[in-house]
Amino acid sequence: MDKKKKENIAEYVIHLYQTESLLRAYEMDVEELAKNVVDILPSTDEEKLALRKWYQGLAVAMKEEGILDQGHLKIAQDVVEELDVLYARLEKEDEAFQSVLEAAAPHITEYMNLSNGSIKSRSQVCLNGVFGLLLARMNGKQVDEEILESLNHFGNVLSYLSYHYRGID
Repeated sequence: MDKKKKENIAEYVIHLYQTESLLRAYEMDVEELAKNVVDILPSTDEEKLALRKWYQGLAVAMKEEGILDQGHLKIAQDVVEELDVLYARLEKEDEAFQSVLEAAAPHITEYMNLSNGSIKSRSQVCLNGVFGLLLARMNGKQVDEEILESLNHFGNVLSYLSYHYRGID
């Protein structure tokens, strides 16, 4: 996970969201999750043990943070806040990012409005959109072209942020 965090921070956050969902699906039963997921991976015993410990640590954190049913881990939310700061800086200073935003802004605004004020972070909107696409595809659901266009713009924003995040981390 540390490698993913260093290489692509957006993928790291989305992976955390996916892991939260997986732990919820297994009702925080890490042993059952390990039996059905970790143990069947083509990995060494050492890698499997590390993965079990990682899942266990996240399950404990989710219990401690009171997010067993919904919400995101503080470590993920802290990164989103860092991305928001970077977003604001790049929006003011970086012409290439301004160009990316010009294309993405209507889509971001639309999805923020659809959230009825529950999402105030533009970075969070982009992350939620891409994560939602991942979930839809995992569940075999079709996604309309119009939605895919929005998500493509979200992906462009997240790619730009991830690239520049590496420079500040």
